[in-house]
Amino acid sequence: MRVLQPRRSRDRPQLPARPTPQLCCEALAGVELFADLNREQLETLVEGSHLVCYGPGEAVVQEGAEGRSMFHLLRGAVEILKEVEPGRTLPVRELGPGDVFGEMTLFLDAPRSATVRATKECLLLEVDRDSIKGLLEENPDLLERFAALVEARQAELKSLDRAQREERSNALLATMKRLFFAFKGG
Repeated sequence: MRVLQPRRSRDRPQLPARPTPQLCCEALAGVELFADLNREQLETLVEGSHLVCYGPGEAVVQEGAEGRSMFHLLRGAVEILKEVEPGRTLPVRELGPGDVFGEMTLFLDAPRSATVRATKECLLLEVDRDSIKGLLEENPDLLERFAALVEARQAELKSLDRAQREERSNALLATMKRLFFAFKGG
């Protein structure tokens, strides 16, 4: 694990290079999805999780890869990228401290739906399926919240698919116009 140099933030308390379990619990408690968990449940979740760090440009997850975890971004920033055609990706959105990603793979047992790449030095808490299973059995409302988040993310990706189709349609139209006018003029 790399040692990260902390940056000052006016909005959030500064995390040390390697946060304590207590600070991880406090960070998770600030996430809407985990807001109803009590201290013991948060501690159980943190105990079964792992701290991981990535440098700028490193892929945290790769689209199409198998996975069993989601991530809570403690520090840094990542961008979500969706492959629109082989070798071409488009940015979907950026995430910062307090955001979560990877929940679709965690809860749907599906391949990663997008690539997530660090844009700054990142410190993430990786929560795997086994560490959250017991909490979901105890707190079904948490599963409902995760379902809502998964639905929102799926809608966001479908929106990108619509934009991609429109972009392809416009490119096809432009090609046809060039072809038509080339024949007309020649």
